Amino acid sequence: MSSSFRTRASGFTLVELLVVIAIIGVLVALLLPAVQAARESARRTQCANKLKQLTLAVMNYVDAAGVYPPQGLPTHGTPNAWGWGPMVFPYIELPAMYQSLQVNTRMPPATNVGTLPTPQTAFSGGILLQQRVDAFVCPSDANTVLNQFFANPRASSNNADRYSKSNYLCNQQVIAAANAFNKLPPPACTRLAEVTDGTSNVLLLGERAMRVNPVQKRSVGGVVWGLPTNNSDSAQCFHPNFPINTPDPSDDFRANSYTQYASLARTPSNCNAHVATSNHPSGAQFALCDGSVRFINQNIASNPIAYNNGGSGCTSTGDPIVTGPGFIYQNLYWMNDGFPAGDF
Repeated sequence: MSSSFRTRASGFTLVELLVVIAIIGVLVALLLPAVQAARESARRTQCANKLKQLTLAVMNYVDAAGVYPPQGLPTHGTPNAWGWGPMVFPYIELPAMYQSLQVNTRMPPATNVGTLPTPQTAFSGGILLQQRVDAFVCPSDANTVLNQFFANPRASSNNADRYSKSNYLCNQQVIAAANAFNKLPPPACTRLAEVTDGTSNVLLLGERAMRVNPVQKRSVGGVVWGLPTNNSDSAQCFHPNFPINTPDPSDDFRANSYTQYASLARTPSNCNAHVATSNHPSGAQFALCDGSVRFINQNIASNPIAYNNGGSGCTSTGDPIVTGPGFIYQNLYWMNDGFPAGDF
């Protein structure tokens, strides 16, 4: 006898499929920020490790030379001055590159110091000054290896005129504007004994991202090698004149022509390019002179007078007129202002 029942076909209805797809979409939307946060956390850890290695390299230089490396050679501020970066190459497992560059800094006293060549200059059969130097690149900075803001000649739009970027810049108070490898006459390289606020209270290195947005988020990064012709020394160092992560609003392709950050309502300043920045949320990472690495929130207490350095312009080597009780960011920058920051 035939059955009077018909078996129902198994499967999902269209409505059920749409519900499942919607649920999956919601779960993905919820998980994606967590995945991105985990990846950024890993990148930030890698970035901190690189800062740590560079700081240890500087400390090894101090042990060998008796002084911190100079910010620039042969003379700070002159066109085509080598920066502090290549001087620590032998201490970050880059001795071959150091020898290829023939910076000729050696240890004090130095003689016959060369000048920074153009980016196109070949060393040992290769164009070295445009190669990525991984020790100086933060994993959170996904921009190009070449830095468009410090070309040689200045403001060139030709990729062949650009140097490889650095995301790590020095404190100009410590890695100083030195003209000689001795203390007579000044200015000269800094001795460890001159860091009188204590090595755990003074910044040594800081971050700067490279962003090209010309309106709200521009940040010019740095250059591994030194100071290209007629460019700002922001290629090598950072200043505390502006709060961490203050964007440079200028749309000028040149690295050292700036418009004052309008919302700060201060007089014009040329310090925008020297600001410490990062692609990490809410702050940037810094290395201290004792070898430790700290993440510093961008809302750290800062002296607003420093935005134009008390009216004296963008300088970090003069009298510590912007330090004082409560101005933690500036106190961390100056090495002998008598205001050690303590816990921060």
